[in-house]
Amino acid sequence: MITPELISYVREQISQGQNSESIKTTLLNQKWSEADINEVLSQVGINQSTQLPRSNIQTTTPVTTDGTNERLGTKSLVVILLLIFLYPIGLVCMYLLTKWKWWAKLLITLPLILMFFIFVLSILSINPQEALDKAAKLKAECANLCSKDINYDTCYNQCLSNRK
Repeated sequence: MITPELISYVREQISQGQNSESIKTTLLNQKWSEADINEVLSQVGINQSTQLPRSNIQTTTPVTTDGTNERLGTKSLVVILLLIFLYPIGLVCMYLLTKWKWWAKLLITLPLILMFFIFVLSILSINPQEALDKAAKLKAECANLCSKDINYDTCYNQCLSNRK
């Protein structure tokens, strides 16, 4: 009876450069039936009498426990390039297209979160009422100082520019 473990073993041996005869001999020594061995070899696409060149060996892509490939996929590559060159678009694509771990996504999003907090803190640190009060006080002082001058507008503008 053919099992997934047997198929996996045969593929692994092929990826290591073993020919079909050596694989068959090993499996016969492990008490596998010749019919099962021949069937597995044909399932994997091996001509039983030839040695496969290493360049023609098709290895399986490693699969993680959640069923995703460990190799870097096309989507991941596109998302990485977007993150480098178009960060906001890359972030959106990262969350929508990839199955990366949550901590990796959070780590990549961290610069945007920090920029948001810096922006909020800078807005909160500005006191607009204080600035308006200071400007009104300055205008009143200049108006009072230049009220008796013949060239009021010139004096007033010069007073404002000197006191800023």
